[in-house]
This record gives sequence, C-alpha cells and structure tokens, in this order.
Amino acid sequence: LFDVSSVNIEFTAVKTIPVFIQYTNQDTLVNPTIELQMEAVVHPTAISSITSYFWSSVSDGGFTPLILNETTVSSPTLTSRFLVINRNILQANTVYKFMVIVSDGTNTGKAYAVVTIPANPSDGSLIVVPENGGVEYQTQFEFRMMNWTSSSGTVLSYYFEAITNGLSTVLNSPSVANSFF
Repeated sequence: LFDVSSVNIEFTAVKTIPVFIQYTNQDTLVNPTIELQMEAVVHPTAISSITSYFWSSVSDGGFTPLILNETTVSSPTLTSRFLVINRNILQANTVYKFMVIVSDGTNTGKAYAVVTIPANPSDGSLIVVPENGGVEYQTQFEFRMMNWTSSSGTVLSYYFEAITNGLSTVLNSPSVANSFF
C-alpha cells in the first residue's frame, strides 16, 4: 500500500514520423535478376528535419534474414534514404522483410516492406533450331522456350541475350512470344 497522492507520473507524448517504403524501379512483382531499389518516403512536413535513416532486414515471423553489407547492397550506406539490393542476391521462393527507421533527433518513424520472390519457372526446355550445324553469322537460328510454367500463375515473358567476351547484348525486348529468330 502506498499513498497515490505523492506519486508523480509524467507522461511523454511520443510523436512518430509518417514514413512508408516504395519500390523505385520495379512493380510489386520483384525480379531478383535486377537490383531492387527501395526508398523511405517521409511525409513532406517532416522531410526537412530528418537527420538519420537506418535500414535492416527483419527475421521475425518466419521471414528470411538478409545480411545487409557491401556484397548485398549497392546503396552508399545503410543510413541513406535509399536501399538498393544488388542483382541476384534475393533467392527464389523466399520472403524477406525490410525495415527502415527514420529520426529527426527526437522523434522516430518506422516502416516495413515485405518482398516475396516467387519460385523460379519450371518444367520447360529451350530448343534451338537447327539443333546441329550452321555457320556463324550466316545461319539463322531459332530459340524456342517450351512448356515453362510460373509458380504464381503469371504469364511469362522471355528475352534472349548474347554474351560475347563477357559483354551482354539483349537480342529482343521482353515478350510473351516464346521464340526468337
């Protein structure tokens, strides 16, 4: 038992900074073969007072953790407004959760982004016609993608590229057509 009249309780209102995360280079379907750019977007009334950003990967709730370091991230630091995950880092059939905390020195805001990478397309084959022979730069080859299926049910699009001496040349724009001459 104690005398509640002598208890001094101090309440501090904690202000939060409104923030959300948006993808800046992809739709909601993430292609792990290109870099993933995310941006912490702060409400316009608070943006000028932001003094820090901190990005992290969250592993609670069954999410796969991703170590954010110079191998996985190409943004200047983990304390910038942008988080850029390098290409071919995110793994197929995996769900990641990223968090950004923003601060103005007194108040903070926090936002999360859940990134789902679907399973790779499967059950298909690449057919090259003619299968044998041909003369370089003279024979016209046809490349056919046959029977590939998407785990998410989306229509697959295809593009073909040639790699010569380590340099990549895209031969066609992404298309739902399954062959290229």
